[in-house]
Amino acid sequence: PPTKFETRLKPQVALLSTYPAYQTSTHNYIRTPGNKLLLTATYVMFDKSKTPHILSINTTQLDVGAQQSELREIEMNEILLSLVSSEDSIILGDFSILPVDGQISIHGGWSDTSLTVSGNTEDSGATYVPAQNPLIKNKEEPSGRPDRIFAKLRRYKPESIELVGNEDSVPISSHYGVLASFAQTDVPLPITKEEPVVCIFNRP
Repeated sequence: PPTKFETRLKPQVALLSTYPAYQTSTHNYIRTPGNKLLLTATYVMFDKSKTPHILSINTTQLDVGAQQSELREIEMNEILLSLVSSEDSIILGDFSILPVDGQISIHGGWSDTSLTVSGNTEDSGATYVPAQNPLIKNKEEPSGRPDRIFAKLRRYKPESIELVGNEDSVPISSHYGVLASFAQTDVPLPITKEEPVVCIFNRP
């Protein structure tokens, strides 16, 4: 092993769960192999009629920087295509979304969980707030919502979403956390007509 910690390949993401995973896997992005990855855990769950189904939980961190907007869009589409056959899937993490990326349009049955909860807008729920967070040195940087939860669900629905750590006097990170709650639906939603799975960054 490397003798210095700085030379080790540091993991970018992790999934912590109190429920045992049926299977875990990693997916390296084609354009950035060995640098960024998608971590997936699948769970065997049961709906209200006791019928088993697979729930896929995924986390990632996309490439950072204003010059990497096109690469982030490519990575996002690669994620969605890798999960095209999943009926119940959640993707969460730091998507490094910046104002240069514009608003995100996502199709194929996917939605931005924050925007599906009543009262939230594209401008609410900022997780990166330089003016407020003492761990961010450049206070002139714009606030944003790089940390998000995307979902494609038949047997679950989002109930609430909130920030975590934004009221702490000493935050544990330069990004605030996002906590979402989901509830099972009484019956699975019907499978809708297939749409092209695509994510578009509507850059200004």
